[in-house]
Amino acid sequence: MAQSEHAAGRASVTLIIAARLPTRIADAPSGAAEPHPQWSLLAGRGQLRRRWNRHDLTVASHCLWQFGLLEALQLEPPDCPSAATAALGAGAVEVADETGYWMHIDPVHLAAGMDSLSFASLTGAAAATDQERRALAPAIESHMAGSPFRFVEMGARWFIRSDRRFEIVTCSPDAALASPLDTVMPSGADSRELRRLMTEWQMLLHEHPVNEQRQRRGLPAINALWPWGGGTPTTVPARALPIAYAADEFVKGLYRMHGAPEPSLPVSAIALLDTAKTPAIVVPEGTDLAQIERDWIAPAVAALRRGRIAALDVWMDEWHLHATRGMLRRFWRKPLTLSGWGA
Repeated sequence: MAQSEHAAGRASVTLIIAARLPTRIADAPSGAAEPHPQWSLLAGRGQLRRRWNRHDLTVASHCLWQFGLLEALQLEPPDCPSAATAALGAGAVEVADETGYWMHIDPVHLAAGMDSLSFASLTGAAAATDQERRALAPAIESHMAGSPFRFVEMGARWFIRSDRRFEIVTCSPDAALASPLDTVMPSGADSRELRRLMTEWQMLLHEHPVNEQRQRRGLPAINALWPWGGGTPTTVPARALPIAYAADEFVKGLYRMHGAPEPSLPVSAIALLDTAKTPAIVVPEGTDLAQIERDWIAPAVAALRRGRIAALDVWMDEWHLHATRGMLRRFWRKPLTLSGWGA
């Protein structure tokens, strides 16, 4: 009897990609090679489905890649609030500590338009550097001395924490990028205090020397802090989770929450894909699609072709992509470029 695609001894691998799908890929010169051939091959021959809609604010509690991870692990988002789970992974809170209310605060840029402000996350070359974060942190911490929140800095992660629980609905940066700013501002019974604090942060950051330096370098100002992912640490029944490879604190927090072995980083994609014997979850670092294609997508496609892994699942942005070795043989199916996923 022929072995199935999920034959014993071969692992399935799930890649959770934190990058956002480009809305448009720059026009290439006539005759130029496809900029992301392995992505396009995998999407064209595999099974691609839109799992979420970034405009739907009912799924704004987490970033989209976090939703992908939770679905892959069959965990419920309300049980894993983003900021509290990341704080757990960063070591800022203990597993058994169910007190306190946590939120991320991300440095962002609010751009002034003709009659409104628009949200812009700071990524790539515009991202806040470690040096800039160190320069801004003391001013933020000092300013919050009289508020109900305490500023908590854990490496590159910024949080605010309060001993009091709040009824506040916040929206992730993914949702804020996709919707008008006035629809994604904090809401709920206790939101007024937080919105006032956001206004004070804007005034605090407006003339900070960090932004004067960024202006000289032609970079957008860090002129606002975006609170999101609010919640309280929860205790859930421990359950077995697949082996995970990740550096992100949210992933580590999920595994700590369930008493599972803490995620580590693989030596390389090729080494992991060639030796994996059990299902594995991988959250690659970075958001550069070309680098992720080179380091993960291309090796994964090669591993599928050789039968080294039984199946590959990719969660990115709003999308879930599933592929097996048999699907890669569907040579009659055309490649599907990244810019064509939502077409």
